[in-house]
Amino acid sequence: MDENLFFREATLRLCSSLYIETALKRCYEYITSFIPVIQMSLSIMYFNLKILRFVDERRSWRPGWPRSQESMK
Repeated sequence: MDENLFFREATLRLCSSLYIETALKRCYEYITSFIPVIQMSLSIMYFNLKILRFVDERRSWRPGWPRSQESMK
């Protein structure tokens, strides 16, 4: 797949809804159809306050993920 098309489609899904849970779910589902993803999250950084605000996340605990260090040797 063309790299530009991949990023364009992922961005369109992330911007597809004002409900961030819906948009993040769509983007997560799209990306996981191409690469293995364990977790995807969205946070907002308020630099002037030095605060990181957690917004939402998606997780997938597939069998064998994450692989242990022993199995990677």
